[in-house]
Amino acid sequence: YSLPYQMAIYGAALFYLWLGLVFIRLILHLKKIPWWFIISVQLAIALGTPILNYVHFDASFVHVYSFGLINMFTYFIFKYINEAKKNQFWIAAFILGVIFLVRPVNLMAILLVVFAFPNLSELKFWVSKVMDQKKHLIGGVLVFLSVVSILPVLWFVQTGEIFIWGLSLI
Repeated sequence: YSLPYQMAIYGAALFYLWLGLVFIRLILHLKKIPWWFIISVQLAIALGTPILNYVHFDASFVHVYSFGLINMFTYFIFKYINEAKKNQFWIAAFILGVIFLVRPVNLMAILLVVFAFPNLSELKFWVSKVMDQKKHLIGGVLVFLSVVSILPVLWFVQTGEIFIWGLSLI
């Protein structure tokens, strides 16, 4: 691949690392964590995990992009839990759709919502509250499905097939 292509991927990896670290700071700030601990967590993640390897040597791998997107999703879900504004839920649904397009197995990020609650009774209360707000839920599902449907639409336009199996048996 050409040098401009490689530099663009490297720049994108750096951007998503920065984005992930910014959203970790915002998440911890929502949880009222002291600033010195937030900086320590950011440094520990940046320097104590293989994330810099994925930025510098394996920038085309999805790991650093997933890191940024999952942190964005977590922030908007926690923000929705605190404020219950539909726009935050819809932004989280949009980001979840992008997470699915980047790497479908990362859809497990939705389980992060469980860690927002100190006990099971609060989780049950919040789930019932979301179920009561049908407009938020329906809108979020529609946003998620509209993002996820981009790939089958592109496949259909290009090949006439709605689903393309990536493994060839021939």
